Amino acid sequence: MRSIVNCHDFKGFMARFVLVLVILSPSTLYAYSINIDPIQEVLGGFSIPTLPVKYQFIDGENVLDKWTEREKAILREAFKEWDPYVCNTTTFFEDQSYTLSLRWAGSDLFKAGTDYANALGVWSGRAGDFTMPTWWDTTKFPLGEIYFNSQYFDSSFSTKTWYIDSDPATGEVFEGYDLLTVAKHEIGHALGIAGDWGQRPNPPAGKTKDEVMWGVIDSGQRIHPQPSDIAELKKLGLYHPVPEPGAILLMGIGIAGAVFMRRRAKRF
Repeated sequence: MRSIVNCHDFKGFMARFVLVLVILSPSTLYAYSINIDPIQEVLGGFSIPTLPVKYQFIDGENVLDKWTEREKAILREAFKEWDPYVCNTTTFFEDQSYTLSLRWAGSDLFKAGTDYANALGVWSGRAGDFTMPTWWDTTKFPLGEIYFNSQYFDSSFSTKTWYIDSDPATGEVFEGYDLLTVAKHEIGHALGIAGDWGQRPNPPAGKTKDEVMWGVIDSGQRIHPQPSDIAELKKLGLYHPVPEPGAILLMGIGIAGAVFMRRRAKRF
């Protein structure tokens, strides 16, 4: 009887030992915790948002400043692409009690003679992010919002226009500036990434035009988050790596083995 008990004690020990090895395996990934004041701690020029982020579509007064359902679908897809990489099970919610709003704006914001004259979009930042231009009217264009240049719908403004994808989950050849890519770029700013490497005289080493946060886009170009974009989230402590399927399977086997051995031990 003594040897039988010792045998099962040994099996139970080995099952628990395997479980610990699986949990500590390098292939098992975890989300990083967030312990940062979103207003006081400013990293890379932008403060980190309070998660989860609630967003809302806001219509302007003019026809060109109103959202269509097709455009909303594109923005939802943009949030969906960022979501797996950010802490929290779901990072973005569409809700009327929003902390982030999305608007179209025209020449009253994207004024001639300013840095935003030909911009496709702009993130207005949060309190403490940076000093706004003197001409910026915060009563009309509050902070904490993403604005898109509705003038690109007007053929008299530019020979290039927005590309509004009928199915943003698919890829195809197109002409015009991709709303999906621009939205992902501005959402990256809202998450706290400074970015805009392509707008600098000397971009940081390793940054390329294939990145969402590059800051310059060509007509007909669609970009998805790249490892270098995700690296910026890591710097902010917002990175949420997706566990590898093999790690999940190994963990499941380890847990199942531990439970099974524990149940068998109880029989004696």
